Amino acid sequence: MIMPLTTKTTKTAIHKALTENEFVISFEGTDGYYLIKNNNDFRLISMQLAIANSVDIERQSHEGNEVYSMNYIKLHVPIGEPYPDYFIMALENAVADSPEFIIIPSVTLNEKLFDMGISWKSNVELCFLVYPDGKVFDITNISGEGRWYLLRKGIGGRMADGSVYDYSEYINRWPGVK
Repeated sequence: MIMPLTTKTTKTAIHKALTENEFVISFEGTDGYYLIKNNNDFRLISMQLAIANSVDIERQSHEGNEVYSMNYIKLHVPIGEPYPDYFIMALENAVADSPEFIIIPSVTLNEKLFDMGISWKSNVELCFLVYPDGKVFDITNISGEGRWYLLRKGIGGRMADGSVYDYSEYINRWPGVK
């Protein structure tokens, strides 16, 4: 069993990741709101950090697959406030004992949520499964039978690979931040 993500360890990890990827923090709010800029550009980029609450599943089999962690994320944008350029969702990685970050543009996240039938007014709660092969899937509003069908790994991969439920391409994607 590992220790759950804390604000301190997550902020330390995000500061390290930003520095390693040549970003400078221009502003850091107490609510997880950041303004950053690339060392080569003066344009400010807004980000909202959300830290997952994870469920200790002790690397159990889930729907016929080994899972490293199950993470619940709550995103909040006050009504009338603009969305940040990016949402950064810190997920627990039980193997690395450090957070993995989903780094996704707000526009892309809104499109994914719309395609999944999730309405977002000011709050949205999401649930992610992290797999040993580096795959991350959103299982919000998917039944147990649906999870088994979409996430069971078979010949050629999972049904959910590359679908709206697949967030794997956004894991630690700092170079994509522009």
